[in-house]
Amino acid sequence: MADYINIAQLFFEAFGLEDITSTEMKTAITQWYGLYKLNAVDCNNGNSLGIPRVIVDGLERPVFGEYQATVDEDTPKGKAVAEALQAINKNRKYFFDQTMIGAEGFIKPSPVKGKFVYSFIPRPNFLAFARDAEGNITSLGTSCTTVKQEGRKRAYYTLIEWRIVDDNGYLTVHSRLYRSEGDKYSTKPVPLNSIPEYADFQEEITYPVPIGNLGLVHIKTPTANCIDDSRDGVSFYASAVPEILKLYR
Repeated sequence: MADYINIAQLFFEAFGLEDITSTEMKTAITQWYGLYKLNAVDCNNGNSLGIPRVIVDGLERPVFGEYQATVDEDTPKGKAVAEALQAINKNRKYFFDQTMIGAEGFIKPSPVKGKFVYSFIPRPNFLAFARDAEGNITSLGTSCTTVKQEGRKRAYYTLIEWRIVDDNGYLTVHSRLYRSEGDKYSTKPVPLNSIPEYADFQEEITYPVPIGNLGLVHIKTPTANCIDDSRDGVSFYASAVPEILKLYR
């Protein structure tokens, strides 16, 4: 996963855009993921205290136990929806976990060899540039990194996409690709066709018909924001962070 500083730098260099997420939210998001990965040890009995993991894992069974989605497959549209649900269900645990940890994310459909595959954009990998009156993101920046072994070197190709929906519902997507050979991001772009995955991409494309959204499926926890009272989502264990830190100490 990328981090805010690197992604923000790329979008500012490429498009002059600045994230509207508050400093408090950025700090909290980093903390949520850090706590989830951290397994503090209870010195009294040697047990691991992976409290955020216990919370997230404990929610999976009841949520998916009641989850059902059915469609009428007798129509072309229904068949397409059924195929999408089947593909998404294969990775639903990962999608669910990432949403519970980072509060929100996007499912991204991508055409590959005549069919759609679905990936997840977690909270550290997207920036919000604008929201409408209802809090929906109307201008979004996302990043995705692909690792390639090139001879003896390992190269990192980072695709950033700026998606913006105008008042008439038309979606425009701006794409840039960056290459680096280390942990630090390069601010020098390379052609999109530098790797096969993005050979068919265009630097700018506006969809010919209005779709009224970002072309992604937005998933967000319903928990009220306890960090800065903004429209940003919060982790399912955000309000418990002070107590978790006390236990770890």
